Amino acid sequence: MEYKDYYKILGVEKTATQDEIKKAYRKMAKQYHPDKTKGDKAAEEKFKEANEAFEVLGDAEKRKKYDQFGQYGNFQGGMNFDPNDFADMFGGFSGFSGGGFSSGGSGGFSDFFSAMFGGMNGGSSGGSRYQTYTYGDPYGGFSGMNGASGMGSDPYYGAAGHGCGSGGCGAGTCGEKPSYDLETKMKIKLKDAFEGKTAKVSFNAGEGKKTVSVKIPAGIESGKKIKLKDQGRKAPDGSYGNLMIEIDIQTEKGQELKGKDLYETIEVAPWEAYLGAEKIVSTLDGKIKVKIPAGIKNGQKIKLAGKGYRNMKGTRGDLYIETIINNPKHLPEEILEAYKKVKEK
Repeated sequence: MEYKDYYKILGVEKTATQDEIKKAYRKMAKQYHPDKTKGDKAAEEKFKEANEAFEVLGDAEKRKKYDQFGQYGNFQGGMNFDPNDFADMFGGFSGFSGGGFSSGGSGGFSDFFSAMFGGMNGGSSGGSRYQTYTYGDPYGGFSGMNGASGMGSDPYYGAAGHGCGSGGCGAGTCGEKPSYDLETKMKIKLKDAFEGKTAKVSFNAGEGKKTVSVKIPAGIESGKKIKLKDQGRKAPDGSYGNLMIEIDIQTEKGQELKGKDLYETIEVAPWEAYLGAEKIVSTLDGKIKVKIPAGIKNGQKIKLAGKGYRNMKGTRGDLYIETIINNPKHLPEEILEAYKKVKEK
């Protein structure tokens, strides 16, 4: 099920007053009212979202319950979760009946609203079982949701077949053991991905904060995942799920990695572009001297074969240096005079 960020929908901060919330709602309602945007399906959807958001944030009790739930899991708008995992939270979701869960919405509102505030009477709805973590220093690891806490503890996941009841069951839960895997993204510098390194990872899998080492293999690519076996959440039978870390390679300003090929920019002065020059360029192997050919144009690329990124198979890409002709803010007097003479001709 998708978590709805009602504050984001109305465009207000979480600390917004009731007057600010009301003002934002009225603005959206006026802008997207069906009488004003007849036939515009996108505007109609915006209008419905605004109504739902105001129904929650405009009511003190609903807003309090919504804030507690969002704060507990540090949910972000669009994040998926399994509502059955939180059936007992804060006295239970109003939308649960016999442990089951239904879809369809309440009063034209979303399933998320109905799950929290009522109007659901059986049926089924699926959701993601993965926790998503936020992290600060990519080399100091990452922390669990809401600081040092994970999304939930074992009672919210339950045993095999949880969520099955008189009202139905969540998709993929009846008679099926729930997943205890955790999943996250980890940012690493391009140089570290190229050479490989060992980083410390701090997280919470429901049993307190834990720190483990993860070996990042040289040549790993963005989107690839590293599995840390038995580092996930603890299941009722005593076994553990896995921790899956998706790698996100971060390039420096002026760099871009496309597959194995690396693109960088270098600034050259107008006279260097015209007459040619030699420049020191930083590569993944260290600094090298590159010859800038005379008459090079702005945006023209110089190819350095075999100087790009090397993947885990040992295949190396190329490095492309793009020249950016840049006029310096302050010119030496003799160059300035030469420019003036050229201009006068």
